[in-house]
Amino acid sequence: MLSRLLCIGVLSLTSALALSADREPRSGPNRADYLDKVAVLLDLNEGQKVQVQQLMDEQHQQKRAQMRTLREQAQSSGQRPDFEQMRTQRLQADKELVDKLRPVLSDVQLTKFEVLRELTAPHKHGPRPQRGQPR
Repeated sequence: MLSRLLCIGVLSLTSALALSADREPRSGPNRADYLDKVAVLLDLNEGQKVQVQQLMDEQHQQKRAQMRTLREQAQSSGQRPDFEQMRTQRLQADKELVDKLRPVLSDVQLTKFEVLRELTAPHKHGPRPQRGQPR
């Protein structure tokens, strides 16, 4: 019965997400709108909403700094940033966020959050081809 309710909840979440947003905005007022939608979809109370927003903002800043460092290292060596290294760091940061959210969210909310992140994750199929190259 619980798994059936969880499936219904996840389906409802994905339907609502499909209607509300295609992917996570990166910054600015749209980011606040995204976080408000996440709060509604996960049924967060005010305390949880503040904690989730703080953790997501911290993760966002941390990922930006890591990516900037990787790009600078690649530029100083005269090469392009290594996609696999950037992907690995992004996935590690996402795992760390889930670990930090574990004490804040219920099991059902955490499952919904993971599904939501899967659906909104950018670059699911690897790096984009260079201009002029076939897909």
